[in-house]
Amino acid sequence: MATEHGFNAVPRDPEVILKGHNGESPYIPMKEIAVPDTKVVRAVDEYVKKELSRETYNHSVRVYYYGTISISNGH
Repeated sequence: MATEHGFNAVPRDPEVILKGHNGESPYIPMKEIAVPDTKVVRAVDEYVKKELSRETYNHSVRVYYYGTISISNGH
């Protein structure tokens, strides 16, 4: 179900996430970070844009990008 809606499970254990990480991170252009394009994601995005302040929405988007980069670690 998670993959169907554009979400992926992320391990909680930082040692699992950072396994093999040498402390250096590659440059990842924002245009290469894919935001899932599913019906659920679009509905949630529309909902939170209405319910959250612009600042909180923008913060949430930044957190998504930061988290995506953090877990991808160039792999």
